[in-house]
Amino acid sequence: WIPTEGDEDRSYKEHQKEMDARQRSLIAEFKEHVQDASAACGLLANRIQTMLDTGVQPNAEVFLAALGDSNPRFAAEICDTIVGDPNGPLGPHLSPLLSNVRRVYPERGSSISRRALETGSTALCRSVALSYQSRGWADDATEQDIGIIRRLLGNADNLVRELAIGAVGVLAGSRLRLAIELATAIDIGDDVR
Repeated sequence: WIPTEGDEDRSYKEHQKEMDARQRSLIAEFKEHVQDASAACGLLANRIQTMLDTGVQPNAEVFLAALGDSNPRFAAEICDTIVGDPNGPLGPHLSPLLSNVRRVYPERGSSISRRALETGSTALCRSVALSYQSRGWADDATEQDIGIIRRLLGNADNLVRELAIGAVGVLAGSRLRLAIELATAIDIGDDVR
């Protein structure tokens, strides 16, 4: 945070408190306008498409992470809806919601991840792989999580594999031997990245 003219006396903590309050207000307003996950996805998809149509690259991740953190059960319902439309505009934005679902409901998070991979959607596979780069899941990693990471590491898409390698790095913080095993089993083929 860089203070603007006239803001020099505000501390970073004060600024962060203000931003958190704005975010909570925005999430509350969003929840007032949507009654269920389908309506939430419709509204989010509409807003994202509007941004794309005007040449603006949307960055919905901060909002979606806060939404998932404030209501993980609703986030899980939104995840289910996104996975049900694997080629829809929200596929690339699954990760911040899924990370929060996995944190609170590990089994449901794994189930959503498996179903997302089964769709074959590259966007969903990338989102699942990115969700495993978040902190906090590795200490309680389940066999289902490890199986999902193995599948991601073997994915045909280079970016999916690259993101999955980042997940192995997160796993190394709590299960180093397993992370080494996973890393040494990766077939990089001719890809020099």
